[in-house]
Amino acid sequence: NGELKFDLENNAKYGGTVTDFSQVANLFATSDHFFLGYEQWWKAAPALVDDIYLVSRPLGEGEVKNLYLDTQRSNGGAILSPAWAPSLKGYYPLDGTFANALNPDQGGEFVEVQTQGTPSDFEEDEVRGTVWHQQEGWTDHANGWGYTKFANPLKNADLSKGVSVSLWINPPAMNRWDQIFVLNDGTGKFWFNASGYLGYHSGGDPFVYFDCQQDNADNELPVGKWT
Repeated sequence: NGELKFDLENNAKYGGTVTDFSQVANLFATSDHFFLGYEQWWKAAPALVDDIYLVSRPLGEGEVKNLYLDTQRSNGGAILSPAWAPSLKGYYPLDGTFANALNPDQGGEFVEVQTQGTPSDFEEDEVRGTVWHQQEGWTDHANGWGYTKFANPLKNADLSKGVSVSLWINPPAMNRWDQIFVLNDGTGKFWFNASGYLGYHSGGDPFVYFDCQQDNADNELPVGKWT
């Protein structure tokens, strides 16, 4: 609902060796793609996903709340003239296509790695309208698995101020390890999932990382509800 889910001081567990968080922004500025449901170790968590926004600066608390309220209506919709509009680089309505509504040359595709018995696909949701339904899966999962790959609209952007990622998520079941949103350039990776697990690994040498998670069920996203 636009409220802070957890933070370091109150209810999160944090560990890591990252001292310069511009490394994370640099990963966003240099990666060719972002993904739903693909990470080198963990794969696809079950999730309904709608209205992805990628912004080339951090949104303030008030802006996050306004974004939540403005996109709460069925099937979301482009926000009209917000203050951060010039910084909005990617908007994916997921209304039956993976297209970036701001740049017709950018889009995405679903990659089926192992044949899915129940396929990931667009479907009609009674609350949000047309949404993307990512099926749970990983190597040799009983339902097979696949992931969605998008051209990264933040590549080569000036991200010196930071980044904001916003999307609506409804987990039909809780999977605490596999992924929803992932940035993965084959070496470095940034991810989060329905348990509120936010992480970054740099890859390479020296290797640095951070893991931010509450490590319990108190602040997980609610199953079967859009947040």
